[in-house]
Amino acid sequence: CTELFPNPAKNVLNINSAYAIKEVEIYDALNRLVKRRKVNNKNIQIDISNLSAGSYVVKINTAKGSVKKKLIVE
Repeated sequence: CTELFPNPAKNVLNINSAYAIKEVEIYDALNRLVKRRKVNNKNIQIDISNLSAGSYVVKINTAKGSVKKKLIVE
């Protein structure tokens, strides 16, 4: 179980996972990679203040596989 909050978000995105998060990738509406962060933690914060308002896909790679979540940036 992986959760993103807040969603919609403005400046900071929090991600909580039951498994260790290895990497987070954020893609824009045109499927371009706009942010990537390598980590090794179950709970992380990502600064998204530089992202334009719109819809994004967050790909979260964990020790147990990957999951994609929709994110709205205000």
